[in-house]
Amino acid sequence: MDGVLIKSPLELFGEAWRLFKQKWQVLLVISALPFALMAVLFTIGLIIGSVGLIALSFSGATAILFAVFAVVIYILFIVISLWSQVASIFVLSRSDEQIGVKQAFSLTKNKVWIFFGTTFVVGILTYFGSLFLIIPGLVLMVWTLFAPYIVVNEGISGLQAALTSRGLVRGRGWAVFGRVVVLYSIMFGGVVFFIVLFAVTYSIQKSMILLIILLILSLIYIVIMGYISQIYVYCMYKNLRELHPDPVYIAPSTRKKYIIFCIVGFVFAVISYSTQLVSVWDDSKNLMIPPINTYPTSGSEDQFIIEDYEPFDGNTENI
Repeated sequence: MDGVLIKSPLELFGEAWRLFKQKWQVLLVISALPFALMAVLFTIGLIIGSVGLIALSFSGATAILFAVFAVVIYILFIVISLWSQVASIFVLSRSDEQIGVKQAFSLTKNKVWIFFGTTFVVGILTYFGSLFLIIPGLVLMVWTLFAPYIVVNEGISGLQAALTSRGLVRGRGWAVFGRVVVLYSIMFGGVVFFIVLFAVTYSIQKSMILLIILLILSLIYIVIMGYISQIYVYCMYKNLRELHPDPVYIAPSTRKKYIIFCIVGFVFAVISYSTQLVSVWDDSKNLMIPPINTYPTSGSEDQFIIEDYEPFDGNTENI
């Protein structure tokens, strides 16, 4: 089918705005939960870390305890964030029903890990495309754009969801890409507008109250556009699915090719990030300050000799 059949950006924005007005309260609570949980766990971590520092007298066990707790917090935040995304998409897909926050999380708990697996596959494919410069990466990004929505709405996961998204986009790639460009142009254009307005206001007025108002308005704009962008992409997915209601056929040869892409992308990603970690570790060791030994001299208990680990040149300094 022709790309002309896809709804225009104006129609997609109109539909996204209607859905946002209808569901904004539920979506706001769902998306705020991961950050609220993070704030609570971070506070608990600070308390435990402070108590540990006092109880263990700054020993190495304190650092290990705090590091383990930080890792646990990070993993929980990732899981809840993914769950929040799944719940948000579920609420959008059931726009005709009154789905509450608790119900949204309850009905999507079994989709969190397949959602994670799908986003991982999409990330690997996009990374693989970026190995061949920007254009292949953009192509794969557009092809797999609707995979998260397919997971929640159709129960398809992993590579199958990514290839189904590709099947929906094929033949309409430029139309989809153009609508994505319009979306992000408006988003970042609004941010640039507020930055320029903030700078001009500061240079002319320098009124703290006015600057705070502009800052609050810019934050509200960013939050609203974050929701609108998610709903906009969902509306585009729904439109494409209406134009292609039949199951997407994926040839075995295509599946094998993309499995190879995933394997190669994963290997290169592991090598790349491992190299970066080794580089950061080496740099951190070079920045470490060598320990200093102090001990009293034989002349007086108030005098100390300070020696570091540099080669001894025969001189000492009494202080």
